[in-house]
Amino acid sequence: MPDPSRPLDTTVQPEPWTIEPLALDHKPVFDRALAAAGVSLSDYSFANNMCWQLSQRLFIASLAGSLGLFAERDGVLSMPLPPLGPPWQQAAALEACVALLERANDGALVGELRFVSPEFVARLREHGDGWLRGHALEVLPESPDFFYRRSEMVELRGARYKSKRNDINQLLRTYPSARVEPLRQGDAEAVRLLGHLWLSQRGDHERDHARDEEAFALAAAMQHFDALGLFGVRLVIGDTLAGITLGERLPTGVVNVLFEKTDLDVPGASQFIFREFCRGLDDDALINTGDGAGSPSLVRAKESYRPVQLGDKYLVRIWRTSP
Repeated sequence: MPDPSRPLDTTVQPEPWTIEPLALDHKPVFDRALAAAGVSLSDYSFANNMCWQLSQRLFIASLAGSLGLFAERDGVLSMPLPPLGPPWQQAAALEACVALLERANDGALVGELRFVSPEFVARLREHGDGWLRGHALEVLPESPDFFYRRSEMVELRGARYKSKRNDINQLLRTYPSARVEPLRQGDAEAVRLLGHLWLSQRGDHERDHARDEEAFALAAAMQHFDALGLFGVRLVIGDTLAGITLGERLPTGVVNVLFEKTDLDVPGASQFIFREFCRGLDDDALINTGDGAGSPSLVRAKESYRPVQLGDKYLVRIWRTSP
């Protein structure tokens, strides 16, 4: 597996823009752009993008008063997010991004924008179909994020959360030594081993590349835990790490859960550590646990916590309509 801290390079340098490989020292400017965009989706996170770089390389550029995030995979340039910045500048920024994508990519498909918010789509539609000259936009729904209220996740009141309470009580009866402690960067090796255990227990042997990406991203998050401003809790049974929940505070104030990994042979570990992670927050924040990642079982698990809202997002494809 590549080193999560490896330097990135690029041959994509179309003038007049300067594209830089995404690096840790870009966090302040990235966070300012995220705050200006005002979107609370899990993908609008510096840490999330910084860590998931096993099969693609990420670059940033300042374009028309906004920040553009670009990904290069197999020689094709795309955008993991739409232009980040003040909403009133996004249309102009998108035009600049499309010009850059056109110079980098061949074929009828100019490029793709992932994880586009409904507000951004609405602003594009306000401009009408012809405003982006020589191009057409195709908008497709993606799997939504799940949002919860912190107080509800701590209290777990009522019949709808009875099974969650039962799972937690069973864990505490079975493992009276179970305790929750703050997660630290120094736990990186124990977390790596837990992550590999979790992946092996899932048995997704046909998804080797996805397993590698997951392990790489978790290792990168722990390696840069402090620099990324992450926080979390760990579940310890005796002297053994049995689970972690790892998150961050987005610029919008929403708490974003990046990873949750538990020993699947410990029933109730996931329910217990998520509740304790929420308990440790110092306000009644909204908590975003991300989307279903293409897994029906994960979607069912997230739905069982009765989200207070869903965060819709879209894939936007940009097509050439004129030579």
